[in-house]
This record gives sequence, structure tokens and C-alpha cells, in this order.
Amino acid sequence: MKCFVIMPFGAEGSPEHKRNLEIFENVIRRAVASSGVFAPADCIRVDLVDKPGSIVEDIVDGLHKADIVVADLTGRNPNVFYELGARHVLRRGTILVTQSPEDVPFHLRNFRLIPYTYPFANNEVAKEFEKPEFNQQVQHLRP
Repeated sequence: MKCFVIMPFGAEGSPEHKRNLEIFENVIRRAVASSGVFAPADCIRVDLVDKPGSIVEDIVDGLHKADIVVADLTGRNPNVFYELGARHVLRRGTILVTQSPEDVPFHLRNFRLIPYTYPFANNEVAKEFEKPEFNQQVQHLRP
């Protein structure tokens, strides 16, 4: 079973890239693993996959085959919205998260949304997604 994460990446080495990598590693991946459904290695972000080939093909493959997709809508990234639309066409099983509900367009506001806070308080890794809402969604979407 796999969990595919769609979120902004940012240019390698940029503050945005560092922030999004921290959120992926320390919040999303940890929360998905704590659900008991997936191992940490089963939570994939396509830019971190080290293999040759087309990243676009890997994205489409991930969107199609993943049991669950976590989509971070923070920042209204057009690639994230494009990938989310593709996922909605391909299959069910998507969890939407964001730092700001204002980043969520009208047509997506009827879906359950899990807000989270960044930067983390007191320089500690947030346990934002260890809330019952996230775990319930992972359990509910379990194949």
C-alpha cells in the first residue's frame, strides 16, 4: 500500500524547499505512519524518488496507483491543483490539508480539510496530523 503526497516543492536549496521538506518529513509522513496503515517508506513525494525517467509519468503513476493521496493546498500552487484534479478523476482516497483555509478554492471547500500550523511552536515538530480527524480519514480511506 502506498501514500502519495502532492505539495509545493520549491527550488532546491530555497527556504520554500526546506520548509516543505520539513513539513513532508516531520508532519505528513509521520502522521501517515502513525495511522498504522502505512510504513514511513510507503509515503512518497515524487521529487524525492531517486530514479531515472520522467517525473510527470511518475506523478501520473502515483496519482493512479496510490491507495491514499495527501494534497497540501498551501500557497495555491497550480501544479498541486492540477494533480488533485487528476486524482479526483482517477480514483477516490484523497486527504486535503492546508496552512490556510483561504488557500482552498470554492469548489474544494465541501471536502473535509485538515488545517495545520507552520512554523512549529517552540521549534518543536508539530503533531498537527496526529489529531483524530487525520487518523480517521486514513482509516476510512483504507482499501
